[in-house]
Amino acid sequence: MIDDKDKLKILFDVEAQKDFYPGYKIVTRGIVYCARMISSQINQEFTLEHYDDVKKVYSIWICFNPPTYIGNAISRYSMKKDDLIPGIPDEKNAYDKLEVIQICLREDMDEKDDALIRMLNTLFSSRKSKEEIKRELSEQYGIAMDDGYGREVDKMCNLSDMFEERGITKVAINLIKMGKDNAFIMEATALPEETIEQLRETLKVPVGQK
Repeated sequence: MIDDKDKLKILFDVEAQKDFYPGYKIVTRGIVYCARMISSQINQEFTLEHYDDVKKVYSIWICFNPPTYIGNAISRYSMKKDDLIPGIPDEKNAYDKLEVIQICLREDMDEKDDALIRMLNTLFSSRKSKEEIKRELSEQYGIAMDDGYGREVDKMCNLSDMFEERGITKVAINLIKMGKDNAFIMEATALPEETIEQLRETLKVPVGQK
């Protein structure tokens, strides 16, 4: 039986990033997120009289479509001890309290990468159907789809589809406001004309009017 005091507890945050450089360094933002997660533990996980009870935190960033010169890559940023003048014992558990992990994924460059990269590119694929993703995870990586993981993949794919649909709809709305005709919008978004007409009705913008 495992005593509560012997259990390991970590806190983590996972973020998806569509731009590798959104105007700032992602790792810097990750450090800020870690600092927030640590400070939020005050009087929850530890008190100011017992700093040793602070739980380790992780900020994990998944960057899609990074530049080709980066390709598929994973970097880990963590705290380490550097002895300028030796003598202080190295108690890693006292300072090893935060890590930032940055994962860069390019689905079009995964043919020679290791198994972890290939698995992640499969899991987050924008090209494969939900059924293809589940089959490959099961057959190629041995991840059973009948013990809860399959349902989680379904949820993730459905959420991805929802955001994609919202993005396409937003593009169509902008094109309607720009005065583009239905044929142009249909070609640009692959939306059916009925959907475009419904958006026009909602926006009260008939064809040819801005």
